[in-house]
Amino acid sequence: SGGLNVTTRDLARVGQMILNRGKVENEQVLPPEVFDFISNRDMRTQFLASGQEKKEEYKKGWSYANQFWWTNN
Repeated sequence: SGGLNVTTRDLARVGQMILNRGKVENEQVLPPEVFDFISNRDMRTQFLASGQEKKEEYKKGWSYANQFWWTNN
């Protein structure tokens, strides 16, 4: 658990790096396997067991893992 304090520009750069699976310009700064681990996780079973999906503010089918909300669709 922690926080992130960045400028809008830097956060956009992080987002672009995520979209590019760890590449910044032509340099691979994080291994692509990191993004496979982050994005290929179906956490619906664990999310349902937590009782979170029963709360009205959460949409059915969503789950949370690795600091990201997933729609699982």
